[in-house]
Amino acid sequence: NTDAEKQNRKLIEDSGASIVFGSVTDKEILADVTKGIDIVFHLAAAQHEANISDQVFYDVNVSGTRNLLEASMKAGCKRFVHGSTIGVYGTPNGAVNELSPCSPDNIYGKTKLEGENAVRNATDRHTILRTAWMYGAKGHNFLRTILKLAHSSPDRELKVVNDQFGSPTWSYRLARQIEKLVEKETRGIYHAT
Repeated sequence: NTDAEKQNRKLIEDSGASIVFGSVTDKEILADVTKGIDIVFHLAAAQHEANISDQVFYDVNVSGTRNLLEASMKAGCKRFVHGSTIGVYGTPNGAVNELSPCSPDNIYGKTKLEGENAVRNATDRHTILRTAWMYGAKGHNFLRTILKLAHSSPDRELKVVNDQFGSPTWSYRLARQIEKLVEKETRGIYHAT
């Protein structure tokens, strides 16, 4: 664990919560961690990691979602909040909203959409949040990388792709959005960017 991860873990534990290390592919762990829980926040995902097989994306984003749903339903959880991505739209021409047709064009988007469908088919007590371009004060992300490059060589020209448009999502703002959606007991699909 990094120092930041250790600090975050301490904050979580100091708040009275416990941390269980495991995988959404492990049904036994999921059965244990969902006992007595009212709301499940499913934010785990296999993302754009390099050198992993398509099977890993399927195992985590589809089977893992189904496993957590099954454990949640058996435990009597009242709500299921599922983190997804605007990657379910593929590469659209222009702006998208929650009603735009989905047409994922890579394994990540395809498996996240299949995970969304599993959630919608399992329960009507769900909230699906589609995010994009996550960034925060810590960790690796596009924004921090560009800022680091710009600061390290202010006179150097940076070359980046110019055919993608998006709305970066600040992790703090996403946490507040999730909090409000849960408070209002919203259901359905929402963009959280």
